[in-house]
Amino acid sequence: MIPNGDAVAGIVSSLNEFRVDPELIDRVVKSLEDGRDLVPGQINPVSETAFGTLPRGVQLGWHTTNARTFMLETYQGLDHLLASYVSDIVQFQNESIGIDEDSSAQMRGVTAAIESNNRSRGISGGGER
Repeated sequence: MIPNGDAVAGIVSSLNEFRVDPELIDRVVKSLEDGRDLVPGQINPVSETAFGTLPRGVQLGWHTTNARTFMLETYQGLDHLLASYVSDIVQFQNESIGIDEDSSAQMRGVTAAIESNNRSRGISGGGER
């Protein structure tokens, strides 16, 4: 499936976040935009006589159609894998943010407990030397 404009913008944003080379991003966007006119799941079959009417020409046409079908299925599988990858990255990012917030809250609690303990013992300062 060729991404729509919003999806392309999201892809560009994600690639920028990962600090991907801007030239590579431009090539990815161009590639996506060049494929917009393709109908998902459809290939243009090669006629049996596209390479001539001799047996080798017919055989080449048949192999060309099979190769196109194979590549289409490969790209569809890649599309699925990339969608899963993006989903996993987003999940990781969301969980990392949650872990960072939890750790920060725990550290604030530990710091408060240490400071309270220090105050009750008459110790001032943050242990600076």
